[in-house]
Amino acid sequence: GNTMPGPKAGGDLTAVKGKLYYIGGGSQSLSVATQEQYVYNPSTGMWSTIAFIPIPVSGNVAEVYKDSLIYCIMGGWASFETLVQVYNTSTNNWSQASPLPSGNGRRTFAGGIMGNKIFVCAGFDGSFRSDFWIGIINTANALQITWQQRTSLAIGTSRPGGTAINGRFYVVMGELPNGAGSDSIAVWDTASSSWSYVDGKPTRTNNLYASTSSSIVI
Repeated sequence: GNTMPGPKAGGDLTAVKGKLYYIGGGSQSLSVATQEQYVYNPSTGMWSTIAFIPIPVSGNVAEVYKDSLIYCIMGGWASFETLVQVYNTSTNNWSQASPLPSGNGRRTFAGGIMGNKIFVCAGFDGSFRSDFWIGIINTANALQITWQQRTSLAIGTSRPGGTAINGRFYVVMGELPNGAGSDSIAVWDTASSSWSYVDGKPTRTNNLYASTSSSIVI
């Protein structure tokens, strides 16, 4: 395909109705976010610019709700935002949704969405976080989110990957506080409301699953 209108780093890629959206990120640096946001149309092979994001963030997660709304969750490379910015792909407008409680902002975390629930786990805010939050979207008003803290991971991690599917939220471990590699994937079961851990790669390896990507279907 063709190149993007400008360089981007530290944002997130997601898909709505057969188009790819690059949400968040900076133009030249992970630490300096920019307002430009882009969409890619596979039928034309072209990128174009969408409405600028109100508050630029980097290290964010972007998740799709009801095949029309993109939730840009937290981020902020040094500011560690709690905000949730919502892009409406039908109207090309941004809105603000209910943020996470104060003191829980972070970057480079695992995120996912399933039904009307947003999953936020781990990440970095000057330290490696292990806490896990579920945001319940009000089905009558998609900008209203009720945040609930659930059981934390066994260890803090930054730059994990996150995917929610078939009643489970998967966290592929990233960078750990001690610098060692992780040999497991954490799985949250929504039915039992509990974590389990499965082998993610062979033992006796020390390479990290850092900055892993979420699954995208277009």
